[in-house]
Amino acid sequence: MKQLFLGVLWGFSAGLAFAAPHLPTDDNAVLERLPLRRNDPLAIELRQLRGAALARRYFELAMAQGDPRYVGYAEAALRNAQHDAPAETLFVHGLLKQYRHDFPGALADLQSALERDPELVGAHSWRAAIFLVGADYGAARDECRALERLASELISVGCRASVDALTGKARAGYDDLKAELGGRSDAAPELRIGLASGPVVGGVIGERRIQFDLWGDTVNVASRMESSGLPGRIQVAPSTWELMRGAFLFEEHEAEIKGLGVMTTYLLVAPYARGLTATLGS
Repeated sequence: MKQLFLGVLWGFSAGLAFAAPHLPTDDNAVLERLPLRRNDPLAIELRQLRGAALARRYFELAMAQGDPRYVGYAEAALRNAQHDAPAETLFVHGLLKQYRHDFPGALADLQSALERDPELVGAHSWRAAIFLVGADYGAARDECRALERLASELISVGCRASVDALTGKARAGYDDLKAELGGRSDAAPELRIGLASGPVVGGVIGERRIQFDLWGDTVNVASRMESSGLPGRIQVAPSTWELMRGAFLFEEHEAEIKGLGVMTTYLLVAPYARGLTATLGS
């Protein structure tokens, strides 16, 4: 029996080792479709968009949900765009290139978009962000100055504060941003925090701007806890709840977590008090 089991296992492993990857013969072949029902409000919205508007919406979904398949859809929507495309099309091209880390190409497309529409606020904002990634702080600050005459004071102050935070002026940037937010009742920040606990892998990345980063399933779950959370609340995964349940009061919550489906999570309420259960609703 043991020999038979080992033989089956070896045959299964050999099949995996020699299995050839599927290589599409046609660039237009559809390999996978995003799971959208036809009557889904998002699906209805997407069917009504075309060209750059559709590509930009796909990019927004990629940013909101962390799903790179939307980026592929966005690139497909712009596949037939011409070199003399309007500003909006060039702008979205720039967004997609920076997503692929083609920063020189992204800067060039965003600059071309500004030549067609000098008041395109988004192009200046994204150029500033790309320059920050490349540690070109002077160029980033130039883009922030351009925003001062085109965008709201909050956007321009936020841009300058981002540069200040990376150039030894974090306190000044914080104070400016705090003052601007304090004077605007329509711009209250909606802070969401997500926590997960478990093993991670850490390492140093970058050549010019050295950073320490973390990777792993725990990091991904923590990110999902934040993105699916509620404004002004701290949402934690079951792994963190198990560690904190004896010290803090939680509210049990169900959330649709990207890539994980419906999941029971926990919203932090307050430090644990005597006489209260550790989880509301339990």
